[in-house]
Amino acid sequence: MLKLPIPEKGLGEDVLKVIAELSKEEPKLGDRKSLGPMMSKPNPTLVKAFIEFLDRNLNDYVRFKTSWRLAQEALSMLCELFNGRKCDGIITYGGSESNLTGLYILREVGVKHLLVPKSAHTSVFKAAKILQMKTLVFDVDSKLRGDVNSALRKLREVNNVGSVGLVLTVGNTETGAVDPVKDFHEEMPDVPIHVDGAYGAILIPFLEGLGRKYPEFDFRVESVFSISVDGHKNLLTPIPSGALLLKDKSLLELIAFKATYFLGEDKQYGLLWSRSAGSAATLWASLMYYGKEGLSKMFADLMRLTEYAYDRLTSEGFEVVEPELPILCFKHDRLSYLKIWSKLNELGWYVYSCPSLEGIKITIMPHVSEEVIDALIQDLKKIVNQ
Repeated sequence: MLKLPIPEKGLGEDVLKVIAELSKEEPKLGDRKSLGPMMSKPNPTLVKAFIEFLDRNLNDYVRFKTSWRLAQEALSMLCELFNGRKCDGIITYGGSESNLTGLYILREVGVKHLLVPKSAHTSVFKAAKILQMKTLVFDVDSKLRGDVNSALRKLREVNNVGSVGLVLTVGNTETGAVDPVKDFHEEMPDVPIHVDGAYGAILIPFLEGLGRKYPEFDFRVESVFSISVDGHKNLLTPIPSGALLLKDKSLLELIAFKATYFLGEDKQYGLLWSRSAGSAATLWASLMYYGKEGLSKMFADLMRLTEYAYDRLTSEGFEVVEPELPILCFKHDRLSYLKIWSKLNELGWYVYSCPSLEGIKITIMPHVSEEVIDALIQDLKKIVNQ
């Protein structure tokens, strides 16, 4: 830990000058060469919406009724999108909190063992550890989609099937793969499912509307208990903003806690206590700002650019996982992915890896253009031909 004492005399407004200088020392989400994260520069209008409601506590819905209404309306829009007739939920600070809360609910209904694909996000394993739930990790296919037969073999290891839950991902971190949620339901219909849709869930309904095909994953699948959705990924809100959607309001009562000092209503929902209403306001604002037409256009553009990048990479001799969503995992037989990553880093590119496939991972977000992809390809060609 770096040591810095509290100054005897405060800096006052000059602290903003110091912060501005410190900010220059590192890249920002949405910079031209930022291709790794599943995030972009937030929409300035949505930043303003967040700031407008920054100083309200969303968990005090007796006092902050407008903030609460914005949360409920945002949740209602998402519930409709994911075919939840009796759906309810909470606003969260993002996928990690949503996953923790979703697994907490499963634990409260008797789940002690979690079937989890190898490709699941780290936050799932972290949540399971916090909640002292045993993970039964099963295999994935070549695109990192969960393998149903492998999960069934793991399920047979448990004496009490009623103590088992399942976590599946819609748009995993390494390849953007979509687990076949409905296939899992058909093979193990009594096992409740939490869907980690932090990245991909919001994309699929709109991409399906454009004629693309994906496995069914939402509340039409009877055993789906909960779905996580992030605002600060594809909805371009500032961090933090997300939602956990629940198939039925009764599940919401499992995360209701007494707040005895609240007058009029003594319930508080979720695992956090104080929570900025900015997260709800910016999520609501995003859905209203873009509307269905705007989101369809934006997501169609992302897939068009993804296919452009796929074609460019394959034409230059890279092995690329065929994308389902706007994420590409690629490698080259001349150099290890670690060497490629290191060289790209030296050239200022902010990329991630897809270590399960020993490749480089890029995410196509709204700040990415054909010109940026072309520049990346040029640098990659230099690296592999050195």
